[in-house]
Amino acid sequence: MAVKYFIYIILGYLSGSVLYAYLVPKYFSGIDIRELSDDNNPGTANAFVYAGFGVGVIVLLLELAKGFVPVYLAKGIISKGRLCFSLIMTSPVVGHAMPLFNRGRGGKCIAVSFGVLLGLYPELMPVVILAAVYIFFSVILV
Repeated sequence: MAVKYFIYIILGYLSGSVLYAYLVPKYFSGIDIRELSDDNNPGTANAFVYAGFGVGVIVLLLELAKGFVPVYLAKGIISKGRLCFSLIMTSPVVGHAMPLFNRGRGGKCIAVSFGVLLGLYPELMPVVILAAVYIFFSVILV
């Protein structure tokens, strides 16, 4: 049983360590949003601002997915009532904040945290859409 927890914790951390908000703008627009932004944050909001709407949407979906996938997969096999399940939920967020592949220069964990919640409660998709719209209007347009 402990091996299953360990596998999902590692999967979640590695998933969180992939900084799509850095990689996607670099690939599609040829820019490093960490260098362009004032806060040096490889986050979804900066992807929208510096790489454009299309790249921002791709980044948002990927950032949500990296939190969603490990939690959703683990939830199907491991009881979410166990205390160790909280480590599975935290691992993508920690991976995003302190990524293995990017020398510790992570993001603020907003989108990946919503992805984790969506993985835990996929039936709350309307709430996640509402939260995404709120984040979009408060961060991007303001």
